[in-house]
Amino acid sequence: MLGSDEIQLPKFNSDDNDIRNHNEESNGEEEGKNKNKKIIIAIIVIIGVLILGVIIFLIIYFSSKRKENGGYIKVIHEIDEENEIKILNVDNLESDDYIIEEVKLDDSISIRNLDENDYDIDKNILKFNYNEKRDGRIEFKIKFNKILTRIDGLFQKLNIIEADFSEFKSDKIKNMNSLFLDCYKLENINFNNFNSEKVESMDNTFENCRELNELDLSSFRTPKLISMKSTFRNCPNLEYLNLENFDLNSNIIERENIFDGDDNLYIKSNNEKTKALLDSENRNSNNTVYTKNCEIGKNQCSKCDSTNQCESCYKGYYLKYLTNTNLCKKCYKGCSSCSNYMYCDECQSGYYLNDELHKCLQNIESTDSGITDINSLILDSSIPSEEPKPEDSETEYIDTDYPSSDRFR
Repeated sequence: MLGSDEIQLPKFNSDDNDIRNHNEESNGEEEGKNKNKKIIIAIIVIIGVLILGVIIFLIIYFSSKRKENGGYIKVIHEIDEENEIKILNVDNLESDDYIIEEVKLDDSISIRNLDENDYDIDKNILKFNYNEKRDGRIEFKIKFNKILTRIDGLFQKLNIIEADFSEFKSDKIKNMNSLFLDCYKLENINFNNFNSEKVESMDNTFENCRELNELDLSSFRTPKLISMKSTFRNCPNLEYLNLENFDLNSNIIERENIFDGDDNLYIKSNNEKTKALLDSENRNSNNTVYTKNCEIGKNQCSKCDSTNQCESCYKGYYLKYLTNTNLCKKCYKGCSSCSNYMYCDECQSGYYLNDELHKCLQNIESTDSGITDINSLILDSSIPSEEPKPEDSETEYIDTDYPSSDRFR
């Protein structure tokens, strides 16, 4: 028998142990399930965050690509008694692809009596608020909000005098067709830094640029070019064309009439394939001038020398010396007679001879614009001539300054 002070311990049978073990296993399984749920939830959250991050990245990326600055093009238009100026053609552009960021109206562009209150710009059209006569030149700075892949027809048939592409991002341009087609008054184009490595087509790009005197395409490298129909066609005053790095490769399928009508053209090229194509087009590829025999009464020439080169020109024209030929070119505005070094000897009424510039400047009292600086020295198409009009004198010419080596030969 046990004493009254002895403690009796509870007795456990095997059933109690089984129940306890079962509960422990159940709790372990439940904890395992909860842990697995947490892991799955964490994985789902991580995947969701990654997917969301990728979506946000793609949105930002494509949005930034869409809004990536495509650079600038500066153009100078001539105002020709119109109440509106079409700044560029937008057939191949979307409404948010570009913006006219700056309009320059200072004296260097020769705008008469014009300020910011006198015009409004609706996308690609500048409209004057008053119908009074306007003349002079106006500069526009066009900002592109994305990098373009085509600029075909961008300035076709517009009244452009100059175009500057030096700040334009061109590395994705494939199509340049008709870029300056029928820009009859275009005098100067700056293609410095122009990347043409993806350009495939240049059909009619400079066709009918009748006042273009020289064109520097030395920045052009064209490994993918396949079409050049009438690229430089009918540019009668184009005398110097730099194709120094231009690659007229065997891939070019369309090459009709590339230089048709460019009778006074001097072409600079170092590329053998380009030289071969120039030879096939009857253009001298050895950096010499394509010449014609001198004829009295033709090309404004009044006298030919013993080597069949022009020796003197009709009044109103000066003799310009090139590498292998001498050409008669029109004097500056206001000049009725000029020497063989393009210096003016006599001036028309309303002009005076500036001895330092050797050019005729307009008298202040003879114009209401008050412009007498050299920026106003553009050619006058109405220069009188004492001789009968030669057979091909329909070609007008706007000259620029030439090196002293041309003046003092």
